[in-house]
Amino acid sequence: MNRTIPLSLMLILAPAHALAEFVGAGAVEAGTTVEKVIEERGEDRDVSLTGFLVKQIDDEHYWFKDHTGDMKVEIDEAVFSGTEVTPEMKVRITGEVELDFEEVRIDVGSLQVIDEGLPTRQQPVLGRDRELDI
Repeated sequence: MNRTIPLSLMLILAPAHALAEFVGAGAVEAGTTVEKVIEERGEDRDVSLTGFLVKQIDDEHYWFKDHTGDMKVEIDEAVFSGTEVTPEMKVRITGEVELDFEEVRIDVGSLQVIDEGLPTRQQPVLGRDRELDI
């Protein structure tokens, strides 16, 4: 019994540790949206966005889209680290907001695939009103 209490506490506290983040000066703004980045126009601000790379514009520029809008992002080839990303894959990008004349964009420093967007095979639903074909 004495062993189960510390193990139980570890299991309860482990998720809290995984969600920890620094929130002081210079911290990356997690959970930021395209709309918020464009509205605030804060140059040199570190941000993190989750969404989709929907179109490649040229060698290093892409259109990034989330549920609030879309914007141009700059991603060096090295950031991809050989990972192939399609428009169906949900990604998290982290980078620095840059202003070029009137255009707001993000210079991406890291990219992480969150969801590969692969179609999931639907499992049959079995219930008392359904027949089973064997």
